[in-house]
Amino acid sequence: MTMLQSGQFGMFQRRLVLLSIALLVVFAGLLAQLWRLSVVEHADRLERAMGRVKQNEFLPTLRGTIVDRHGRVLAEDAASYDVALHWSAINGDWAMQQATAEAVKAAGGRRAWLKLPLEERDRRKQAALVTWKAVWADVLSAIVTVGGMPAVERDEAIVAIKDRVNLIQKQKDERDQARRVDLYGEEARADFRSETVQEKTQYHAVLRGVDDATAFAFGKLADRAPGAITVLDSRVRRRPHAEAIVELPCDGLPMGLRRNEPLRMTVHDVGSRIVGVTRSQALAEDAQRRPLYRVRDGELTVDLGGYEPGPDVAGATGIERTQDDRLRGKRGRVRTPIGADEPIREEPVPGDRVQLSIDAALQARVEAILEPAYWLTVVQGFHSQPDQEPGAPLAAAAVAIDVDTGEILAMASWPDLGDHDRLTPRQRLALTPWMDRAMGASFEPGSVMKPVVVACAAAEDLATPATVIDCTGHFFPGVHGHARCWIYRPGNTPNHHGPLGPAEAIARSCNMYFYTLADRLGPRELLEGYASWGFGRTLGIGLDYERLSESGGVQRVGESAGSIRQRDLMQIESSKDRQTTISLGIGQGDMRVTPLQVANAYATLARDGVAIRPSVLRGGAGSRVDLGVPDAMMATIKDGLRLSVDAEYGTLHHVGPRDRRAPIFDLPGIRVWGKSGTSETSPLVITHVDGTKEVVTSKDHAWAAGFAGARADGRPRIAFCTFVDHGGGGGKSAGPIAAALVRACADEGYLGDGLRSRSVVRFPDASSPTEQLQTLGGAR
Repeated sequence: MTMLQSGQFGMFQRRLVLLSIALLVVFAGLLAQLWRLSVVEHADRLERAMGRVKQNEFLPTLRGTIVDRHGRVLAEDAASYDVALHWSAINGDWAMQQATAEAVKAAGGRRAWLKLPLEERDRRKQAALVTWKAVWADVLSAIVTVGGMPAVERDEAIVAIKDRVNLIQKQKDERDQARRVDLYGEEARADFRSETVQEKTQYHAVLRGVDDATAFAFGKLADRAPGAITVLDSRVRRRPHAEAIVELPCDGLPMGLRRNEPLRMTVHDVGSRIVGVTRSQALAEDAQRRPLYRVRDGELTVDLGGYEPGPDVAGATGIERTQDDRLRGKRGRVRTPIGADEPIREEPVPGDRVQLSIDAALQARVEAILEPAYWLTVVQGFHSQPDQEPGAPLAAAAVAIDVDTGEILAMASWPDLGDHDRLTPRQRLALTPWMDRAMGASFEPGSVMKPVVVACAAAEDLATPATVIDCTGHFFPGVHGHARCWIYRPGNTPNHHGPLGPAEAIARSCNMYFYTLADRLGPRELLEGYASWGFGRTLGIGLDYERLSESGGVQRVGESAGSIRQRDLMQIESSKDRQTTISLGIGQGDMRVTPLQVANAYATLARDGVAIRPSVLRGGAGSRVDLGVPDAMMATIKDGLRLSVDAEYGTLHHVGPRDRRAPIFDLPGIRVWGKSGTSETSPLVITHVDGTKEVVTSKDHAWAAGFAGARADGRPRIAFCTFVDHGGGGGKSAGPIAAALVRACADEGYLGDGLRSRSVVRFPDASSPTEQLQTLGGAR
């Protein structure tokens, strides 16, 4: 190799090394930039990307419709209008903006305006400002006079909008400033400039769901106040079957209440506890459950059915809440991707149609039956309640379940929240209208549990149809003060039932029989048996959900699980505490159940011991589970429930004094199997505003439960439970309500077409004459 060649090769190596170093520097710079973009500035750029996404135009969707089992509309979106104020008007800038624009125009344009002396410009603006302030005053006045919103509520709404928007701006500024300081150090704080949030460029609704005439009036006002007020297309949640006119037959009521003519009444908010309501503001819990924006794998995604705290329609209670994801639908969107010439439009997806198992006509009838105006939920002479004045209202609940399917046909509780204004302050304290007694609260069940105890014992081979137990009046030998039969009275001629089999024990409601079966089962088997029959747990009918509590935790809302004493089961077993066990055997002691759970248990009895999880959703009931009760014992239990209604000694046979006695279930063509319950409970005590306490009543809770069908085929079709809070005797108080409920089910066709009668329910707000007068009741 020559020297020249050697020098050329060395020069080539040097150039190659220099080129490699240059490439490494370039790649290092690219890697540094990649690190800065993907790690250091990731959050900042993600926030900017979210801001660009939020600039996209969202298109409103249509919330799904809720219908009853026959297709009657229970809740639907209807076209409406909102009256909205612009942020510039809300924060006080609008009038000056309009005054300035008017003065500039009058001066001949902006160039001429700027030639005027500053003092002259101010004078002209102030002169025009007087007019625009008067226009703004007219706008505020119209919200009251035309929109019907009280001035105090108007002012509160405007303040609430200000607070919300200013909070959004403050939170954004704090996030942006903190991010810049993290990136560029403390010196960046002085150079920070706030970016205006979208909410400060938008209109904000103050009047929602106004009618056409009101919208037209505000539209004309908007012409006088351009940029301050506008009318927005909106939607309102409409409930066309919420009001019903009901005729209730009175010829089957207890003596003294019977009438030949039916009673007509108007029922408001039919099924409101079940259907629920929506709210116009999405809360933090909505966004937490289903956020509008979510970061996945470093990418910002948008759930068009998601929530962001602020103005939005969200399910608040009932089916509107539990089925919110189905009902909500998805927003549409118009967006322009980077590099695209035309925007991309995604059409809104309407929410699903949700069908309930509830029959709106039957629901209206049941709610009417529970109204004090029908006389069954007020203190009557035959109730034997000397500690309450005759006519005093009584809180009550009722449930009806389709035996074949497990679907809930009607479920009502009185009073409801809508009854608040009809009650006196004392009645509100005593009757607690916010309490849903059908499924949301639990009570001592008493004797309605006795047939279930027989079934549990039979499933464990501890009782047969031939099992006879001698009722001596008291369970513990030589102890007469407690654990007695309900008819036992100490004295020279104490009363007791004597030897009884299971059917007659059920009909006579003999405590001794069920004390003995519970004692044979023992606490563990008894509690496990109760649990298998649906007690001590929620049934999952479709109305329970989670929400954030005030303390920030999560709480279950809707259906109550009730309670059965289990926390100290081992202590009960080890101490051989027979008293606790036998008390549970007659539905007393540390045990609470809901009327819904009782109705479900009696539906299981009607199916010969086959359980089906009930539901308020059409087709939503669970699968069939055989609880293992022998067929012979199920037939015996049914005999006992039949005797309870038909036999003179049955606890659901009659009501009224001997000279005015009448059958409770005076229903031709209908077979009823049933059981009453009278459960001991604590006195009803209320605390007045001055701190004084008052004992309203010391009466027991009243229950009636069972199932019914046509006598022609003897097949149970519907199961029921009625409950009267501190109502006294079960047969006297809850029994007549149960009879009215069974008759309503028969009239609506649920006991067979042969017992169907003309519908007596009319919905005046329904959209068509066909819907207004329903004659379909009972279609399967």
